[in-house]
Amino acid sequence: MELTMANERQEPKPASADPDIRMEIELQADPMLTLSEGKASGVQIASVGLAIIVIITVVLYGISQP
Repeated sequence: MELTMANERQEPKPASADPDIRMEIELQADPMLTLSEGKASGVQIASVGLAIIVIITVVLYGISQP
């Protein structure tokens, strides 16, 4: 009984174990990818700067607490 149960619990091999499938996989660039154009706006730079200051302040506050 236990022998059949052990066989039922076996997990299937991942697809990457099959050599035919491994040969077909190739990395390709995303054709729908759109790259940003130019530098970040002033609002984006200010918001990232503010977020960094807030994160550093909260981390330093948390570290300094007993």
